[in-house]
Amino acid sequence: MVFVVLSVGRDFGLLKERRAALREAGFIVNSAATRGEALEKLIQGDFDLVLLCQSLGEDTGRLAKAIARLSPSTPMVAVAESQNPVPGYGTHIVGNDRDEIVRKITDILAKEPAKRPAKPASTMVRPGPSGSQIAAAKNAS
Repeated sequence: MVFVVLSVGRDFGLLKERRAALREAGFIVNSAATRGEALEKLIQGDFDLVLLCQSLGEDTGRLAKAIARLSPSTPMVAVAESQNPVPGYGTHIVGNDRDEIVRKITDILAKEPAKRPAKPASTMVRPGPSGSQIAAAKNAS
């Protein structure tokens, strides 16, 4: 089974490095650089997991809360400078090590059934929230 990961962060270099590591491990990876882009991709595609980069700064919490509202069954992994859990994110926390990130995502998804057939996220369409739900999630985040 091939899993699809949405990787979100402002640092293009980190996004590129993580995308390469995850693809090497057999994942399909779609990236987003902003909170708005991430929410749009989440609404348009179907992802097995969302990876939140520490480069999002304060947007990490707002984005995690919006994702939890839009797709409560989608696990999130937040890359943090330290292993201290961030209250209220509903996420798994991982350090900023390429192998550790891949290992953590692999472990989480090994316990989760894939939510859809394996195909690129850009070609997937699934029923999503209504326009008012999308606006509410963006405004609340």
